[in-house]
Amino acid sequence: MASPSSRSPRPGAALDPQGRPRMADRPREWYPVADVLETATHFVVRINLPGLQREQIRIQLVDDSTLVVRGAYGADSVAEEATYLLAERPRVAVERIIHLSSPVVAEEVEATLDLGVLTVHLPKHHRDEQGPRQIPIH
Repeated sequence: MASPSSRSPRPGAALDPQGRPRMADRPREWYPVADVLETATHFVVRINLPGLQREQIRIQLVDDSTLVVRGAYGADSVAEEATYLLAERPRVAVERIIHLSSPVVAEEVEATLDLGVLTVHLPKHHRDEQGPRQIPIH
C-alpha cells in the first residue's frame, strides 16, 4: 500500500513544501455542532453550517426518528490560467446524524436556514390519548 506522501496528487493540485497536496486539495469530513430541544409536542434541531447555502444541504428523515443532514463545502471556481498561491479553505463533507427519542410526522417537518444556522422543526407523532394501544394477533 502506498504511503500518503507517495500518492500522486490530482492534476493541477497545489503542493505544500513537502510535496503533498495542500489542504484545499485533500477532502475531509467535518462534524458540525448541534442543539436538540424536546417539548411535549415536537423536537427542534439547530445545526451550525456557516457558509453553506440551501442548495448545498440535504436533509433526510430515516425511519421516522433519525434526522440525517449532509452538505459539502467546495472549492471556488478558478480560471484555468490561475494558480493558487495559498489554499487554506478546505473542501469538506458535512454529515450529522441525530437519533430522536420518538417518531415524528415526516410530512410536517420544516427546515429553515438563517445566518448559517439550520433549524429543523419535527412534530412528534401523537398516539391516541386513550393509553396503550392494543395490537391484534392475526
